[in-house]
Amino acid sequence: MSDLVENTSPAVLEGYSAEGVDRDWKEQCQKLEQDLQKRCTENEILKARIANLEKEMAEKAGSSKPSKSHKQKDDLLTKAKELLFEKAKICKRQEQQIQALITQIDSIKEVMSVTKEMLEIRNKESEQAQIRYETLEARVKAEKEHHVITLKKLQISKQTYIDLRKEYDLQSGIFKELRENYTNKIKILTAELEKYKPSSSPGDQASNN
Repeated sequence: MSDLVENTSPAVLEGYSAEGVDRDWKEQCQKLEQDLQKRCTENEILKARIANLEKEMAEKAGSSKPSKSHKQKDDLLTKAKELLFEKAKICKRQEQQIQALITQIDSIKEVMSVTKEMLEIRNKESEQAQIRYETLEARVKAEKEHHVITLKKLQISKQTYIDLRKEYDLQSGIFKELRENYTNKIKILTAELEKYKPSSSPGDQASNN
């Protein structure tokens, strides 16, 4: 039994489902039970034959004619005993085979139960591994989505900076142009005012006289 359990390792069970292994074991058990039933039937037939032989021997011993010699009776009895002995040996051998088959069937049923439990454990471990894989996959997907969103935000920020820089440069150019125009106008106004400014005051003319 221990050999059967050791041989039924997870590596051997790889690729099989609990239902498949259960079905295979049941088929083997059915074959062994059919063989057991066949041998039991043969055993019963042999037992019936032995009983008939014993009955025939008893009848012949009781109904033997006085004309038969004592030697003939002994020969007949010896042959009957030899035949009975052979049949008894066959019957005994059949009983031993039947017992061996019963033991084998019980062992296979036990191995089938252990194998089924091992498969259930393996299936649970596989389900847990699948759950962990799916969780990790969802986390990686979320990280990728977050990375994509971050890149998009960075691109938008970069484009916004470029647009603001262009607007700043444009406004700076307009302000510079306005300042230059304002400066030129001030210069022109100052020059015009200088034209209309009197050359000397009356006080200065009196002092000269």
